[in-house]
Parts: sequence; structure tokens; C-alpha cells
Amino acid sequence: MISFLFSLLLSLFVTTALCFPASSNSSTASPRLPLDFYKRQCDCYVVSGSETVYFENYAFWDFRKIPLPRYDSNGSKGRDNRRSYILSRADRIENDEGDNEEENVDDEENADDEENVDDEANTDDEETADDGMKAFGKELDLGTLLFSQTAFARDWKPQKWHRKGNKYGPVPIINSPENIFFASNTLYTNDSESTHLVLRTTRFPNHTATAELEHHLRNIFHCSLRVRMRVMTVSSVSREPMLYGRPVPKRNTTNQLMVAGGACAGIFTYRSSTCESDIEILTSDPPNIVRYANQPDYDPITDAMIPGAASVGTLSQPWTNPTTHRVDWLHNITKWYADGEIKASNTYHVPDQPSMMAINLWSNGGEWTGDMPVGQSVYIGIEWIEVAYNTSTKVNGAPSDTVPFPSHKHRPFARSAAVGSESDHERSAEEVEFIQRKEGARQCLRPCFLDDVRGQ
Repeated sequence: MISFLFSLLLSLFVTTALCFPASSNSSTASPRLPLDFYKRQCDCYVVSGSETVYFENYAFWDFRKIPLPRYDSNGSKGRDNRRSYILSRADRIENDEGDNEEENVDDEENADDEENVDDEANTDDEETADDGMKAFGKELDLGTLLFSQTAFARDWKPQKWHRKGNKYGPVPIINSPENIFFASNTLYTNDSESTHLVLRTTRFPNHTATAELEHHLRNIFHCSLRVRMRVMTVSSVSREPMLYGRPVPKRNTTNQLMVAGGACAGIFTYRSSTCESDIEILTSDPPNIVRYANQPDYDPITDAMIPGAASVGTLSQPWTNPTTHRVDWLHNITKWYADGEIKASNTYHVPDQPSMMAINLWSNGGEWTGDMPVGQSVYIGIEWIEVAYNTSTKVNGAPSDTVPFPSHKHRPFARSAAVGSESDHERSAEEVEFIQRKEGARQCLRPCFLDDVRGQ
């Protein structure tokens, strides 16, 4: 493994980001880093909660100290910063011992093809950005780095799909990798090297430019997913990349300290529109309200919300402050937390199929999100992502493609999983997981705790 990582470093000219400690401003919210778990040689991972839950795999992506490209006085990138890759896989600890051998091979092959295409496109984008810097000056793109140009994109895929408007969402949405980038984190003014991952959505006259990241695994089966993030105003973002080869429009507003209404930030597990667990922040809501739901939460026949499917949580601080949002997808219950405090739980329609993880920021002008004013942008800044999870083999056509099609009333999309009808010879994901665990007879002799439980 060490030799593999070393060769990967050489081949990609990587600038590593191995478990950087948080700045003093955010250290109190920092999880234990992968190096701590590696030293302990963990057999499994345990999370806090009313019942003991064991996960076999763990991953952590730290965005707080990412080296950003700098520009010379003439507006061109310095030679040493021509290409800046960040190695994310070294931040990851996985003790699956081959349990994932049957994971989506087709996805891995397609991912390689996509990376080749993206590399060519990103090269063109980079040259265009350099030209833009020379033509327009430093204001346009100072010290930002597209997520798609880093090795983090091997784990989390920036999406490019788009969707036409419909009666539930009249404004078309277009996902762009340019809306996902690293930038300086202006919140920590005493740390000039502090960074975060930024997702951006911008309202144009005829569409909304949106952002979505999807984890490459489609066979995650139960997890504890945590995202440290905040919703940001325009004034919180001093530097950002261009979009469509042009500067992002800035609407004149008298109050840039307010977050524009009409956007939705989502953290969720996804299998289909009826097998999904959500954390959603609506910028039209009061700034301490978060929505939690297991899908479906809407009945198109009665045109009404399904009782018991969704909950509303109240934060102790506004979501414009850094908050650790957490969803625990367990065997028969879903739990949602904010900064370690449980906000909601639900036994209704708990997802029961292998799924993916995703984070997005979007607006479709519909009843759920509302409509963003033309020329306005909304941003979220992510400091880190942490997940403990189990996996399952493909069961009953687990999702292996990312083709969007119109979904239920609120969400902007759904994924076509090409699921056929179950036969008597097919087992449910729950049955398969139980049999695999029983046959493997794997014991957890060295548990590691993600949260402050059992004296840790």
C-alpha cells in the first residue's frame, strides 16, 4: 500500500493533504483524523446513539488546508502551480478485507473514461482561465482551484447533467463542475492558509446553474455521514472561478450580508425517489431551520405531504455558522444530528437498498425551494466530510448509472436504476447483508469510536 501511494504521488505530481490539523478556530469541531484510527488498527467503527452500531469502513476528506494556485503580477499562473492535484485517497482508512470485490466494476471503468474526458476539458478550461486573467485582471480568479482538477474527484464526482423545467420546477437547472471549487475560508481571518470546498448556485434569466457531488460507490448499505459546512452570503466569498468562461453575474444589492432565498442545500443518501434519506436547508426558511425526511414524503395522488415522513429541526445557531450535519442510516431507523445533538429520528420508510451519498446546491423555482432572484448566487462552504459505512453487493439492480429524469414534487431529479420486478429467487438487501455478515463471522476486536462515547 505504501509503495502504491508513493508511485501515485510521483505519477500525478501530487501536493498531499494528509490529515492536516484544523486551524485553532475550528479545532473544537474537528473529528479524529484517519491517522489516529490507522495507529489503532481498527477492526470496525462505532458511532454514538441509543444502540451500538458497527461499521466496517471509514473515510475522511479534509478540505481545510488545500494549497491554492497563486498568480504572478501579470495575471498568469506560476510555473510551480500550473497543475495542482490533491491526494484524497491517502486520507482514507478502509478495513473491508475484500468485501467490495463485487462493487460496480462497470462504474470503475466508466469513471476512468470520464476522467480522461474531464482531464482534456479541464486543460482547456485552465488555458481559458489564464487568458481570462490576463484580459480582465486579478479580480476574476485569484487563488481558487476547481474540485474536478484534484484527486478528490476520484471519490466524489462533480455532476454535469441538466434538467428541463416542469410544472413542479419551472426553472431549468444545469449542473456545472465550475460551481465546485476550493477557495480561501474567509471566516478564519487569523489563518491565511485556511480553505474550504465551495458549492455555488447562480440564477440566470433562463436557468439556474447548480452544483452536485456524488460519491462513486453505489453499494453503500447503512452509514453515518457527517458534513461540516455553512451556508454563505455573497460577501463571504471574495474569490471564485468564472462560469461559462465569464465572470459570475453580481446583482446590485443593498444587503450582501443576507443569503438569497430560493436555494436548497442537500446532504443525502440516494437509491431512488422512494429510497432516500435527506438533510435539506432551504434558504427561504428562517436561518436556524433544517428539514429532515425519508422519501417519499409527498403523495402525488392526493397532492399532499405524507404524515410522519418529514421533520423540522431547529439549530442552536444559524446555518450560516459552521455546523456538523449528520445522518445515521441504520437498519430500521434514520437519525439526524446537528453538532452532536439529535434533531430528529424516523422509522418510516427507512431505505432498504444499496445507495450512494451526495451533496448538492440547487434551485428550480418550484414550491419547495422558491425562486432565486436573477443575478443572485448562494454558496455553501464545506470544511470536511466524514463517513463510517457498510457495503453490499449488487442486489435487485442496484443503481449503476446517473441518468436524470423528473422525480417527485420537490427534488430536482431522480436516478434511473433499471430495477426489475423481484422474483422468488432474489433476496432483499437486508437478507444479503445478514447472510454475508453471518458467513464471514467477522469479529470486532479493536473498535474505534467516531464520537465521544465510552470514555473516548
